[in-house]
Amino acid sequence: MNTQFYFALIAAALGTTSLTACGEPGQTPSRYSLSFAALDDRGDALARIPIQIGETLIGTTDTSGILLAEVNANDGDRYPLLAPCPEGYDPFEAPDEVVFLDTRGLSGEKNASLEIQIICKRKTRIAAILVHADGHEGMPILVDGVPKGTTGPGGIAHVRLEGSQNSQFEISLDTSSQPTLVPKNPRHAVQLGVEDGLFVFEPAFSEAEPPEVKKQKRRRRRGTSSQTEPAKPRRPVKIN
Repeated sequence: MNTQFYFALIAAALGTTSLTACGEPGQTPSRYSLSFAALDDRGDALARIPIQIGETLIGTTDTSGILLAEVNANDGDRYPLLAPCPEGYDPFEAPDEVVFLDTRGLSGEKNASLEIQIICKRKTRIAAILVHADGHEGMPILVDGVPKGTTGPGGIAHVRLEGSQNSQFEISLDTSSQPTLVPKNPRHAVQLGVEDGLFVFEPAFSEAEPPEVKKQKRRRRRGTSSQTEPAKPRRPVKIN
């Protein structure tokens, strides 16, 4: 279904682009002011986006994502609107048809220019992960089994991941250098959604007894159980 966008007619200015008219014979084109804003789905400006109405290239957006232009067109003209998004973005979301209408009132006053937003959605999403290793510094951080860094002072680190919507990652901590810590090599699953996300990986560690201590305790228990109790003195047996 085509989305139509109606522009208001305002005062004339220099640098006007003429579109191919499709109006009635003898109809005089009017001058229309157009304003475009190209943004990504986070609201960041997109520069150098070409804006085309019909077969005419109106211009490209500036560093702030804005394009201001004026065109000549007949009242009632309709043209397709084209604005290709950059690589790494999905096709733009905007009105796909421009309809030019003279909306001046009876007093001759003209409405202000209208702005069209062109939204280009990123194909990738960002996951910001806060890792808190319970105070253990220098612990390796792995993403899907691949080392990505180590925890810093206080056991804290930040990991940035990018992927398409619904991508899944597994974050883990390598505790092999600290064998007394439990749980061993804790893991945390992360799934990207429609928007960028902030995730916290905060396993609670505890110290298990070192293997040497466990062995000593087992030896003591075995030694205690293997000792022979001293024989009890026998009582005299009375024989009738």
